[in-house]
Amino acid sequence: MDLAGRTDELSARVAMIETRARLGEGGDGRIAAAALLVGDLRDALADGGSFAAPLERLAGLVGNDGFLARLVERMRPYADGVETKEALAARLDGLILEGPYGRERDDWMTRTADNLQSLVSIQREGHAADDPLAAGRSLMRDGDLASAIATLQPLREEGGAGLAAWLRDARARERVGQTTAALESAVRDLLAAPPDP
Repeated sequence: MDLAGRTDELSARVAMIETRARLGEGGDGRIAAAALLVGDLRDALADGGSFAAPLERLAGLVGNDGFLARLVERMRPYADGVETKEALAARLDGLILEGPYGRERDDWMTRTADNLQSLVSIQREGHAADDPLAAGRSLMRDGDLASAIATLQPLREEGGAGLAAWLRDARARERVGQTTAALESAVRDLLAAPPDP
């Protein structure tokens, strides 16, 4: 192993030892407990339910570690739960973008057509390349929330309140998912670290 690789390995090991020390007495037991609580967070995220209780318990365990504590704090605004990817996909499938604002609807034919459109929705299929909403739906069916958000973000102004609400909820889901993954990775690294010398 070259000197740079050895230095990186030693730096990582020192960081793990420092984190274990910051977790205090019973560090290994606390790390194992943190791993279980992160699993509870992951389960709540999969169900779309509240994760306030496991998040509070996790905050109590990792409060001495700045990095882990910041990750926990990042999740607090969403502790009541975020929508599942499946629920977001279903909402997006039912979403119809609003038309231009302020359009005059003063004749009975326009009002009748609008009423009929509110009862029946006709959507093109197979044109995802030129239809951002269809592309977003396709991405959600593939489980790619981040790309669906990026695809639909440019439409947020003209898409209306329904799209704005969907984007808000989708970004919340994405943030919580990313933060949970970072917590899992950090705790897994702590569990895999060799015991203190």
